[in-house]
Amino acid sequence: DGFHNITNIDISEVVVSQMTERYEAFDEMEFTAMDVTALEYPSECFDIAIDKGTLDSLLCGEDSFQRALLAVREVYRVLKPGGVWIVVSHGVPATRLGYLRARDLDWQVEYTTVPKPHADDAAELGASPFHYCYFCVKPHTLGPTPPALEGPPVMPAAYQPALPAPGYPGPAPHAYAAPHAGPVTHPAGAYAFDDPYA
Repeated sequence: DGFHNITNIDISEVVVSQMTERYEAFDEMEFTAMDVTALEYPSECFDIAIDKGTLDSLLCGEDSFQRALLAVREVYRVLKPGGVWIVVSHGVPATRLGYLRARDLDWQVEYTTVPKPHADDAAELGASPFHYCYFCVKPHTLGPTPPALEGPPVMPAAYQPALPAPGYPGPAPHAYAAPHAGPVTHPAGAYAFDDPYA
C-alpha cells in the first residue's frame, strides 16, 4: 500500500527538474517548484506533510522570523482536519516550538529525538547528538480558519515543552504527501517540501 498521490515541492526549479528526471519511473510522484510560504494548493487538501530541513533553511535566510511563521501557517492551512505535519530538524525545541505553536494554530505539537549517526564527538564540538522530529497534528474539529497575518507575526512569549510522542519507534520514514479526494482508509500519501542540501 504505502503512500500514493505524492506531491513534492522545492523552491528551486533546478532541483525540481533533477528530481523529476531521477524519479520518472514513479508515476505516483510529482515535483513542483513552489514557495512554502505561499502554497498554491486549496485549504485542507493534504493528509500528511513532511519537512526535512525546510523550516531550518527558512530560519537561516533573510526575513527568517516572518518567513518561518508564514510557512507554518501555510502547512496548517493545506492539511485536512486530523492531518499531520512531521518536521525533521536540527533545531532544538527551544528554537522551534515557538514557531510551531504560533498564535491561532490549535494543533497538538509533540517531539522526539533521533540520534545522529556517527555523532560520538558532537558534545565535544558543542553540537547536539540528535535530530529532532516534531509532530504537529491538526484537530479533527476545527474552529474558524485562522485569519491571514496582518503586519509582522507575533511569536508566543512562552510555551510548555511537549513530551516525546508516545510509542514513536524511531525516525520518520522519508515519505511525501499529496492532495487526496475522498475518505482516507490508509495513508493516502504525503506532501512534502524537502531541502535536498540539508
